[in-house]
Amino acid sequence: MKKIIFFIIFLLLLSCGKNEDVANSDNLANSNKFSNNNENIKKTNNEKSTANNEKSTEEEIKNMVTIWNTASSNADFNTLERILGDKIDYYQSLVSRNYYIADQKRFFQKNPVYSQRIVGDIIVTRLSDNKMLAKFVKEVSTKRETKEYPSYLTFENVNGSWKLVVESDAVSDANIARIRQKKNNGQEKEQRRQPVIITPNKSQYYYSSSITLVGTLIHRKYQTTEIFLLRLSTPITVIGDAEDSPTETNVQEIQLMGNATLSLFNKDVLGKRVQITGELFHSHTGHHYTQVLILASNINFLN
Repeated sequence: MKKIIFFIIFLLLLSCGKNEDVANSDNLANSNKFSNNNENIKKTNNEKSTANNEKSTEEEIKNMVTIWNTASSNADFNTLERILGDKIDYYQSLVSRNYYIADQKRFFQKNPVYSQRIVGDIIVTRLSDNKMLAKFVKEVSTKRETKEYPSYLTFENVNGSWKLVVESDAVSDANIARIRQKKNNGQEKEQRRQPVIITPNKSQYYYSSSITLVGTLIHRKYQTTEIFLLRLSTPITVIGDAEDSPTETNVQEIQLMGNATLSLFNKDVLGKRVQITGELFHSHTGHHYTQVLILASNINFLN
């Protein structure tokens, strides 16, 4: 009888032990499940937080584009100065903040009737941790015409504030690429002094054809940048199509472009009479000193 009692007690103890093991196993599983759920919740929250931060940054950049556009349209130079970086890649030329503002002032002096607006959506892309790219279509209206330019701005986070560090558009980029391609293809010659046959200027010329002009070298200066121009004794007419290269009348100053102009910076050339060979083209953005420009391939000094 005692053996039976002991055997029953043994079975009871064994059963309790198994129940305890099962309970412990269930508790461990529940604990792991709870821990995994917490990790998933944290991961989801982090992803949501990152997405929210990215969305917030995107809205900031869109707001910066709106501020820039309004200031650029209304000649609000104080606002422009506040949002500019110290250096700006301005239509593929690195300039200072002061140069940028001076160029904008000059532009509005030449174009008192001017406005611009953003057409369609602003597309924002992250370039790096502290740089954001904004692409959009800019509609520009002047006294003469209204045109659209696929444009872009880059903003950099400087000490917690977004600053404009790049400004350009697809039309300007294409023009610059064309000029550089001519240089790379060897179509521009090195400037040299040589006896020449002086050909009097005609009254009319055409874009995109090799021409020769005689005039006087002058320059304008903003900050440390000098822009050389050819002043003609008699105005000319440059004939083009109505859309991309409109006809310009009463042209008496033409901005010089191209590699042939580089050595002018090292010489006392102002006021010199010269004969320039090159190709005429039209400014498409208004960010040049003259509407008509010449891609100079050769410059000959006449005195």
